[in-house]
Amino acid sequence: NGHHGTVTGAVLAKDQVGAENRAYDFSGSGQHISVSEHADFEGDTHALSLWVKMDVQPNVEGDVLLAKDGYSTQRQWLIAANTSRKVMAHVWTSGGMKKIISNNALTVGQWHHVVQVWDGARLWLYIDGNLDTDIAAVGTLVAGSQPMQMAGGAAFPGSNYFDGKLDEVRIYDRALDVSEISVFYQGLESTALSTRSTAKP
Repeated sequence: NGHHGTVTGAVLAKDQVGAENRAYDFSGSGQHISVSEHADFEGDTHALSLWVKMDVQPNVEGDVLLAKDGYSTQRQWLIAANTSRKVMAHVWTSGGMKKIISNNALTVGQWHHVVQVWDGARLWLYIDGNLDTDIAAVGTLVAGSQPMQMAGGAAFPGSNYFDGKLDEVRIYDRALDVSEISVFYQGLESTALSTRSTAKP
């Protein structure tokens, strides 16, 4: 797909099925992956999919999992985790910031599948193949020029870097439906899915 990330400090680790060197491990102290700014990441509809394993409970309200966000400017979308181990899904639209905080918390030391879906009218958050919650999110994506970032990045304070593992990061320029999300959670392949970007090593 032509979107290759620059790895800063993160090291290869076992993935969610135990395969060696198939996920990235971040220690929460500056390690991150950055993918250059591109229009592919800025559509007015998207799905953001990733596997997440927390090594420790976050100690701030916003450990970065996946972002296209300048922290205080050029904010477009963000998936983060809070101190209650809940997932926070964000999209910044012409109608303002739309944010979901999950009902369910992630478990430290356990892999979870997280998907944020936005279709220009509604924002959904799925955890482990199931819809957690959704809200109205009408509008178009605001402009921005930040890179796509995993586990942190230059725009974020050091306290917001993620301590844990990420795998199978995928970005789509369309909304996925629940059956497609279930395919990913169950670890199956689907030729119907069109990937714009993946951080799979």
